[in-house]
Amino acid sequence: MNMPVFQILLTLTESSRDASGMLEALAELDDRGRQPSMASLYRNLKRAVEQDWLEIVDEGSQPRAAGRPGQVYRITDRGTAAVRAEAVRLRDLAGRALSRDSVPKAESADV
Repeated sequence: MNMPVFQILLTLTESSRDASGMLEALAELDDRGRQPSMASLYRNLKRAVEQDWLEIVDEGSQPRAAGRPGQVYRITDRGTAAVRAEAVRLRDLAGRALSRDSVPKAESADV
């Protein structure tokens, strides 16, 4: 799973959202407030729907392909499991990076 898809799934763990709601939530996840482009967002939404990690909530009108404006997305049970598995994988990688043996000791800076 790539990081943009992981972050999109994270924004949907508490409630369904449309693209603009996801963009706002994604900006909150990023410590610099950056958002992906709409094209990138829709490309990753389409990928997540194809993987059965997301589903499109009732659109009310004609069915449309994933990754179109105006759609509301909801995380699936499979998506929730994928987010958890990826979070564990990232935690384990971070643990390895932060282990005493792999991180150089910080030098004290004289101010």
